Amino acid sequence: MAFTIAKGANAEVKIIDSGAGERDLTDNWVSGGPTLNVNSVDVTSVSDSGMKRKLGLQDHSFSMTFLYDSAANKSWAVFKDRWAEDTVRNILFYPEKDTSGKPQITIPVLVTQLSLPMTVGDKLVIEVSFESDGTVTIDTV
Repeated sequence: MAFTIAKGANAEVKIIDSGAGERDLTDNWVSGGPTLNVNSVDVTSVSDSGMKRKLGLQDHSFSMTFLYDSAANKSWAVFKDRWAEDTVRNILFYPEKDTSGKPQITIPVLVTQLSLPMTVGDKLVIEVSFESDGTVTIDTV
């Protein structure tokens, strides 16, 4: 089973960066977001008349597109040093802004790919690929 988080009118995305704290990337966020997955494990036995499955490990990977911005605490400044880094960072998603009582989804991730594809109109974008390295937490702000 999977559900996808995507950019919406009120959605926000942030990354927790050691030393710099929470960096808000909402203004540079163009598209993409995680699909939260749980792998199923086949537990069918000889005596069963149909397939049986149990939910197994969480397994999340996703890509996001950001406008290129080299200013401090913006997309390029944040991700250029995270690419191929072996330190897990938390990505925070707020489907309805980071307002008290609203949902917050925290995903521990590694940045596995960073690309600078062709421009969109006059704007250069960064495509960032993430792989989860831990358990997703769904909570409230």
